[in-house]
Amino acid sequence: MTVRDNTPIRTTSAGYRGPFAIEWIVLTGDGSHIAYEIVSGSKATSGREIHLVNVDGHESRPYDDVIGVWFVEDDKSVAFAGRDGMRFLRVTYALQ
Repeated sequence: MTVRDNTPIRTTSAGYRGPFAIEWIVLTGDGSHIAYEIVSGSKATSGREIHLVNVDGHESRPYDDVIGVWFVEDDKSVAFAGRDGMRFLRVTYALQ
């Protein structure tokens, strides 16, 4: 995915194997930051999907599921819940 918004181009890495999909895309109010979820693999073929959150071109570690992504009120961080097996983790990334 390439974002063209009159700023330097940001792209996803090309390291994904197999089919993948972008589940959702979220921008900050002023459009200066972007976050989206990448789902790779397929439950139908491999029995498992891998979910990653990409924030301004930086990927999270893989999770079994990603839930409720939002930019914190001051637009200085992004937070979400990631399911890792039977554990649910609250994940926060500081924006640069």
